[in-house]
Amino acid sequence: DGESSIMIIPEDVATFDDGLPRLYYVLRQLYYKMKDKFEFVFFVNDHTYVIPEHLYSYLENFRYDQDVYVGHALKNGDEVFNSGAAGYILSSHTIERLVHSIDNKTDTNCAVGNDNKWLQGNPGLVTAKCLHQTLHTDAIDTRDALHQHRFHAYGIVRMALGKLDNWYINKHNNLINFNENFDSTYGNLPDGDMCCSEQTISFHYVEAMEAKALYEIRNVLKQQPDISDKDLYTKYIEKLWPEDYSKLGGYSHRFPKLYKEEDFHRVIQVLRKI
Repeated sequence: DGESSIMIIPEDVATFDDGLPRLYYVLRQLYYKMKDKFEFVFFVNDHTYVIPEHLYSYLENFRYDQDVYVGHALKNGDEVFNSGAAGYILSSHTIERLVHSIDNKTDTNCAVGNDNKWLQGNPGLVTAKCLHQTLHTDAIDTRDALHQHRFHAYGIVRMALGKLDNWYINKHNNLINFNENFDSTYGNLPDGDMCCSEQTISFHYVEAMEAKALYEIRNVLKQQPDISDKDLYTKYIEKLWPEDYSKLGGYSHRFPKLYKEEDFHRVIQVLRKI
């Protein structure tokens, strides 16, 4: 309905060590006070760049009155979960069922003792366990028909150049043929324009200046699709894209210079695609 608001989290649940109580507070607020105002919720960090029109288009594949838990699936030990960095979506129906399970204090799948600091700081893993073991709702393969990911746990430059950490690669390999949701191609993480779906929804580790650059450059490409790569770089990217690492997102890489032709073209191809 066009309304926007900010949810203020009380100081006693907003501490760094209270990740799970903080998430559960948000879920309860959504269900008990706002359930008539949304159909889906996209849980995402404040330094993740989101392309709203692609998100809306993707959500047309789902129903809010059915269970929905979608994002970028990874496997940690025995648990399959959606990356919190890339963001994940829950339907209003799933949030309702999740809150009821959380409020059932005897359900050990949906609660963690305060002494487990690691899980307190990684509430998405507890949520995934609760969804899987209690609600029988699992993460799925959300790649497009070409097996290209929509949700990304890194920025556009690292994705395009294939500069991915081994832990990330391994958590994909762990899902190869894991169940009916994941086939033999899930471990493939190509670089270049194959890295990312043309319907990409999110990039992680994108701070304010890089987000502004992405937004403005995408608008330029919509209005001037035939602009040359050189003009796109010299007139817009060079002026808008942050160079200083303090202004880039954590773990982000600088945009390749024009003279680094191979790397430059790989990133440009992805920019044009999305």
